[in-house]
Amino acid sequence: METNSQEPIALSGHYQIWTLSEVAEYLKVSEKSVSRLIHRGEIPAIKVGGQWRFLKGAVEDWLSSSMVVQVKSVKGELIEAVESQPEAIPISRFLHPGRILPGLQPMPKEQLLSLLCHVLQKDGAIRSSDVLLGKLLEREKMISTALPGGLALPHPREPDLPCILCPSLALGICPKGMDFGAPDHKPTHLIILICAASVVAHVRILGRLAVLFRGGNLVQEIQRLQDPEAIHAMIIQKDLEKTMGF
Repeated sequence: METNSQEPIALSGHYQIWTLSEVAEYLKVSEKSVSRLIHRGEIPAIKVGGQWRFLKGAVEDWLSSSMVVQVKSVKGELIEAVESQPEAIPISRFLHPGRILPGLQPMPKEQLLSLLCHVLQKDGAIRSSDVLLGKLLEREKMISTALPGGLALPHPREPDLPCILCPSLALGICPKGMDFGAPDHKPTHLIILICAASVVAHVRILGRLAVLFRGGNLVQEIQRLQDPEAIHAMIIQKDLEKTMGF
C-alpha cells in the first residue's frame, strides 16, 4: 500500500526560521536579553511547541526600523557601561595627530570615508582600505551613523573584521558641514571613523565618545581649529575633564 509523504519545506532567505539562540547570535546579545525583548513585546516572535521562533526577514526589518528610535537609549546604556568601569581606555590611546584631517571641504560620504580609511591604512592600523570602505558603506546603507548635533561615528557592522589590525580612530573635520544623512537633517562637521577590532573594544570606544561629546560645544570648538596637534590636545583635555567629572 502506497503512502503519501511530503518532504519538509526548506525555507531560506527572508522566510528562514530562526531559533532564540540564532537571533541572539545575530543581534550579538545574550539569549536572556532576547527573552526580555519578547516579553516586552518589542521583537516579533511566535511560540511553537513551547519554543520561541522568529522569521529572519521580520527580525531584520524590526532591527532596521528600531535603530533610529533607540539611538538615545543605546547611547545612555553605553555611557553607563563606560562610566561604571574605571579602567576605560582614554580616547588618546586610539587617536593621534596623524589620524586627524582638519579643514576638509564638503564632499560625498563615500569620498570622505575613503580618505579616513587610507589614513588608517597608511598608519598601519588596517590591512586594506578598500575592504574596510566596502564594509562601512554597507553599514551606512542600513542607516546613517550620523547623530544630531553635527557628529557622525561611522563603523563597520561587524567590529572584529580581519582587516582591522588594532583598535583605532580617524577624525575628519568639515567646518562648512556635509550631508551625512543626520536624523535632524543638519550638516555633519565631525566624522570619527571607529575601527575597534573586537565587540568589547567597540562598545568601550563608542561609549567613551558618547561621554566625551555629551553636552557642551565640543563639536563647534574642534571645527574651529586647523592644527591637528591642537585638536588632539583639546580632545585629550576634554576627555580627562569628563573622566574626572569636571
